[in-house]
Amino acid sequence: MTLNRLMWVFASLFVAFGLLMAAVEDTTARKIWGGLSVASLGGFAFAMVFDGVSKGEIRVQFSVIERATQPRLFWAAVTLVGAAGIGVVVSAAMVLFFRAA
Repeated sequence: MTLNRLMWVFASLFVAFGLLMAAVEDTTARKIWGGLSVASLGGFAFAMVFDGVSKGEIRVQFSVIERATQPRLFWAAVTLVGAAGIGVVVSAAMVLFFRAA
């Protein structure tokens, strides 16, 4: 499976888990589906970083930043997306494991 396809699998899981979170009434189930949804968003960010590094270009909204032509901007974008992914995964862990219902 390519990293680009994995990226969209995580995006789909984010939406699916979010819809499941909205469909349940139980607080514990809502916490679990919400945490999984947020964790999928973090997985999307990591897949985006690894895809960008392997291809040598990263797409941020409508811009394509290439490592060959804009190396500093490329690494800044990769670092920023990776840091956002770390923050999202940490918040997902907080929701799933450390917050009381």
